[in-house]
Amino acid sequence: MALQILASFLSRYLGLTKIENHINVIALSIVSFHAVYLLGGLISRYWFENVYEDLSAKEKIVWRVKIVSFVHAVAISILAYPLLFDPHLMKNKVFGYTTYSGDVYAVTCGYFVWDIVYVLVQGQHMSFLLHGIACLAVFLYSYTPFLNYYGSAFLMFELSTPFLNLVYFMVTTIHGFGFEFASVFISNLFLQDKCSYSKTLLFKLNGIVLLLVFFLVRIVFGLYMSVKTFGNFFSFLGSNTLEIIRLRQNCKAFKLDRK
Repeated sequence: MALQILASFLSRYLGLTKIENHINVIALSIVSFHAVYLLGGLISRYWFENVYEDLSAKEKIVWRVKIVSFVHAVAISILAYPLLFDPHLMKNKVFGYTTYSGDVYAVTCGYFVWDIVYVLVQGQHMSFLLHGIACLAVFLYSYTPFLNYYGSAFLMFELSTPFLNLVYFMVTTIHGFGFEFASVFISNLFLQDKCSYSKTLLFKLNGIVLLLVFFLVRIVFGLYMSVKTFGNFFSFLGSNTLEIIRLRQNCKAFKLDRK
């Protein structure tokens, strides 16, 4: 009941007209990722007892958060990939919508809600909070509906996250938690190897894959899809006057409701 009231509020006052169909998935996603956070600690005590128990209380929290991030990245990459070839979304890449796309974005919205709460509770740096809020706002706006096709392309950025987190699991930092990417190159300077992986073939291969995936997916593919998104958006609006009128009416309705 409370979830439906929240969904109705978001639909009426923020124009998220499709969110009522997915509010339960968002809630389930939040609960699921917190369960992963809790289970991550239990599993780590069993599988990585010597390493995990030597971590400080703060390091243990970060370790479990990395597990949640890893699981989200893998899950959302798998779930979002089919959207790139969804015939319904491909017909209308700007305002297209399907129930499945809404559920996919509900999963990632739930993750970012969980992430925002974690940052607030743990008193993390403001940049993490702003990142979480920005990402949540972007994916919530898909329920207007808007850019359900291109949203899946940008979720593909998460393909590099598992490899980034594997670096963290292999080596943990001495001077904080911000050197994971640089650790591939300067681990001896900034990092202390907790698992004795830094000189292994596995570590080196993971670093190479991380760099390749990061460059190909986030830089090359990301730049290409950014150009396509803006180009398709303005082209679509230029040839669909009715959609422009609908957007303007939604904005006016939003302002009237606010009054």
